[in-house]
Amino acid sequence: MKVDEIVETKELLKGELKQDYLVVYQEVINKNVELVKDQMVETSKTVERTLNIFKGEVNSTLKKVQAYPVEKDLNVDNLLETIKHDHKEIFI
Repeated sequence: MKVDEIVETKELLKGELKQDYLVVYQEVINKNVELVKDQMVETSKTVERTLNIFKGEVNSTLKKVQAYPVEKDLNVDNLLETIKHDHKEIFI
């Protein structure tokens, strides 16, 4: 069985985006678990860090516009600059 656990989420670029847009940092632990002798045993685990652009409107569900994986060479600051360059239309 797969279990995804959100361990951190943070809204970034507040006040810089047009209404209905969000840029969110998320850290998720993805686990695979198995039932062994009536106990759940973790068989593998990975950590996924992403910067996500979401668009939503009042009374609607957020839709993911794009996700950027956070990696050693692509840290949060570098990715924020990429978002500012590639998605100029979402900024005030």
